[in-house]
Amino acid sequence: HMKCIKNALVYRAGKFERTNINFDSKIKEISKRDFGCDEEIDAQNCVVLPAFHNAHSHIAMSFARGFEALDLQDWLKKIWEIESKLDSKILEILYKIGLNELITFGCGSTIDSYFEENLLVKLAEKANIKIGTGHLLLWDNVEEVMKEQRKLKSNDHFTPFVTIHSLYTNSKESVEEVVSLAKELGQP
Repeated sequence: HMKCIKNALVYRAGKFERTNINFDSKIKEISKRDFGCDEEIDAQNCVVLPAFHNAHSHIAMSFARGFEALDLQDWLKKIWEIESKLDSKILEILYKIGLNELITFGCGSTIDSYFEENLLVKLAEKANIKIGTGHLLLWDNVEEVMKEQRKLKSNDHFTPFVTIHSLYTNSKESVEEVVSLAKELGQP
């Protein structure tokens, strides 16, 4: 089943050009020729861009948008109190909201750092979002990270990343241990 975007304004080789795009789940060809596709989208008044990449996200944290302005440590205390009450069902809803926001704003991939990475990977794959994430190092949970990170296997939609919350929630030694793990596993 061939699909085409016709008359698209595309930026290539340093300039905009009007062209056609032949694709299925991936772009097959960009050319001025007529592909004779089964399904055509006329993009005469559109610019066609590749999906964007969000290089740092906490997808499920859309719930925290608009919180009162506080200094960082007070804000974190409030967030951590809320996060301690999140369960898998709530996280699934929050992840779905966040993934829909990514799609709405043209993001096709992200690197995320939050909780229940296996749930996020499953939902991102369903949403056709490429994701990099891993088991979060938080409060020096090194043994847990060592065990869970080894279970993560990459695929077309997922790249395991060693994720570290921060230096103020982990000791330097814990961070060094998981950095060594990342090197050992060949993970970013």
